[in-house]
Amino acid sequence: MNQMKPNIEERISETLNSFDGIQKARPQNDLWKRIELRIYNKKVFVSRKIVWVAAASFLLLFFLNLILLNNSISKNKSSSSETINMVEQYQLIPQQIVTE
Repeated sequence: MNQMKPNIEERISETLNSFDGIQKARPQNDLWKRIELRIYNKKVFVSRKIVWVAAASFLLLFFLNLILLNNSISKNKSSSSETINMVEQYQLIPQQIVTE
């Protein structure tokens, strides 16, 4: 057990000393300009297939929304007519309000 401690301390010392003399890396002077040129000159290509799929998906969602909206409106109309029939049948509104 005692033999491991000097070995570990020696390895720690070697590791810490290995950083002596390290220099900071410096990029080339025009590196940032070259990176910007690559970004601005890069052309983005989207295939026609993807464009058509996106357009078809949009149209499908649009028509599905129209169908759901139409069903919702027709259900509201039928439920309001049912409510009116129930009110009249059970005479829930006083007669004065109905005649006015």
